[in-house]
Amino acid sequence: MSRSEDGGFTWTKITNDFGSGENILDVAFGNGWFIVVGTNGRMRRSNDGGKTWQGISSPAFPGTWIQGIAYGNNGNNGTFIAVGRGGRMGRSTNDGESWTAIRSGLSDNENLSAITSQFADNDDIYAIASNGDGTFVAAGDRGRMARSVDGGQNWFQITPGLLTANPSAIGRKSSFDDTTRITGIAYGDGTFIAVGHKGRMARNSRNGATGDWDQIRAGNLTDSSTSGTQEWFEGIAYGELNGQKRFVAVGAQGQMARSRDKGLTWERINPSANAGEQAKGEGSGFLARQTIYGIAFGDGKFLAVGQNSRMSLNLLK
Repeated sequence: MSRSEDGGFTWTKITNDFGSGENILDVAFGNGWFIVVGTNGRMRRSNDGGKTWQGISSPAFPGTWIQGIAYGNNGNNGTFIAVGRGGRMGRSTNDGESWTAIRSGLSDNENLSAITSQFADNDDIYAIASNGDGTFVAAGDRGRMARSVDGGQNWFQITPGLLTANPSAIGRKSSFDDTTRITGIAYGDGTFIAVGHKGRMARNSRNGATGDWDQIRAGNLTDSSTSGTQEWFEGIAYGELNGQKRFVAVGAQGQMARSRDKGLTWERINPSANAGEQAKGEGSGFLARQTIYGIAFGDGKFLAVGQNSRMSLNLLK
């Protein structure tokens, strides 16, 4: 893990006991707690800004990958929802202390609750986000999305719109089709932004509603080091402090980018580090070309997580 104190340019590496060789795939913040999730059903939580971590577990993810997590309020109840392989979902209303499995297309012998979502058995769910007021949007394989407006109790399929055949066209067409994996979603300043592989992005300013996802063309993020292909985004978060509002996207090869205008334009972040880290080629705390899978904002901090159980923390000034 790594942290930063200037909105994304300087990061501090965080030590943790997530497990050697394990990947941390996402992170969320809510009610004073950071919760990180990853491979082999691993979960950790911290209520001191990432200084110390407690091991937790969920029966909804027996040894399988937990690929996304988000926090939101449903009435007076703060809720964490985690998602993962095989359409699995889990929900906690006590800051991750215990979890209830959410039925998401799995067979009856999984002993899950009667809650249903719109993901099939073989669909992996990679991302989830909340508007903070009971609405959650989950997404994953084949450009699929589902939305819940009751804190994850019931789910309805979202049709975000097909990818336009003309990449230069402008209109209400999302960047995702049935060949695209959606790997990150964040909400902030009245807008959901979803990111995925092949550098694709889309945004929605109507609470995640069907058909209202607009394609984002972030052509300025083309990566010359990968033969001109755009970034493969894995995660995204929104942060606001002292009047500064920004989305920060993370992904393959340790790349970061941020937007100050709800995703309309993006600038690449080249995170710096202390002299020792620079000598090792680490930068944000992630070794060169390592993947950053997830990022969250909480308590004035961005926390990024990724490959080989790395974490980095950034304090937004």
